[in-house]
Amino acid sequence: MVACNISWNTLFTYTDQDMNYPGGIDTDREGNIYLCGYDSHNVQQISADDNLINTLIKKKEDKMQPRKLRFCRDLDRFIVEYYNCDIIEVYDMVCEEHGYLWKIIHCRIL
Repeated sequence: MVACNISWNTLFTYTDQDMNYPGGIDTDREGNIYLCGYDSHNVQQISADDNLINTLIKKKEDKMQPRKLRFCRDLDRFIVEYYNCDIIEVYDMVCEEHGYLWKIIHCRIL
């Protein structure tokens, strides 16, 4: 992934061995980047300065290939659409004993 400013100047280039065929992308209100890995079956959270924060979703099923996501900035929630399996998942940030985690709150089969 190449991050650019409004003038198309390159800010940074993000690569990770666990991110294959990146696709859907969005940002949260802090400027963190959420990136779908279509072939790696994951969603990564990346800081605005090019550091991997966390792998939020890692699907083991080959059919679960995330291709689009949308972050709802007001709710600390994001929605993931998967290719070729007609599933949409909604994730919320949940406060747990050891910090904040992303947990699935809703799954809909289309």
